[in-house]
Amino acid sequence: MADFYHPELRGTLSQGDVIDFSPSVVYKDVPLRLLKKKTFAKNEAGYNIDGYDLNDYTPGVSAGSNLLHEQGDTVALKMILARGVIITHDCDIDNDDRKHITVALHRRFNASQDEQSKQTIRNNEKGAFFHTPSNGVISEGYADLRRLTTMTLLTPGEK
Repeated sequence: MADFYHPELRGTLSQGDVIDFSPSVVYKDVPLRLLKKKTFAKNEAGYNIDGYDLNDYTPGVSAGSNLLHEQGDTVALKMILARGVIITHDCDIDNDDRKHITVALHRRFNASQDEQSKQTIRNNEKGAFFHTPSNGVISEGYADLRRLTTMTLLTPGEK
């Protein structure tokens, strides 16, 4: 397995590799918590948290919150760090200017899953899941294609 943040691994990553510390985010909080840059006392940089109701969102209109929709917003979200399976094609990973990879959350089989459900996944008969057999490093489970994350291969400060 490879840690995604090591630039020397860029040429060695392949589709299907399992990596540790893959971030996975599920948005559940309402309202959305936007982070606005702010300078605090003694010129310390930081963020203010501003709640924003997505029901009030109009594309291109800031609704008084100074949102930069075209450039993206910085938001506060909860995430987990878990194992992930790289699903980006090898030819895309090997491209010298490739800056991102796409990773699916890896889920292990657990005792609460019935044997028929596990067999369906083993046979790759459930379109959103891709079976991953146990190999001595990871437990048997599946790549959950419903939970995708785009991760950077860049180190801090690199463009």
